Amino acid sequence: MKKCAKCGCENPDDMMSCAACGELLYADAATEKQSPQMFLQSVRAQTSYSALRRMIDLLAILSFVAIIILAGVFIVSGFMSSSVLTVVGGVVAGMLGCFLVIASYQAFMLLVDIADTLIEQSRKK
Repeated sequence: MKKCAKCGCENPDDMMSCAACGELLYADAATEKQSPQMFLQSVRAQTSYSALRRMIDLLAILSFVAIIILAGVFIVSGFMSSSVLTVVGGVVAGMLGCFLVIASYQAFMLLVDIADTLIEQSRKK
């Protein structure tokens, strides 16, 4: 068993990252040694998926900001021109835009998690 240095969770010897917190697990003297190439491959994969997750987070935040600004422009212009239809359109467009961003965010994160899991399973073989 490999013990996680970050959270202390016990993990099976074939795991490369902690099941509880995702921290990289290092082979110790009691278990078989991990080759430097395998360790480097693991670090690269985790770093790239971590960076991809951060980029998806940033894209979602920027999308929310853009939707709020655009919906706000519609709502304010509707109030200034006394057009109820423009105000309602701005509110509906803002709500639909937010739902679209949330749905796409969840889909992107699911795809990254699936790819991460498939790579982890292929390493175990």
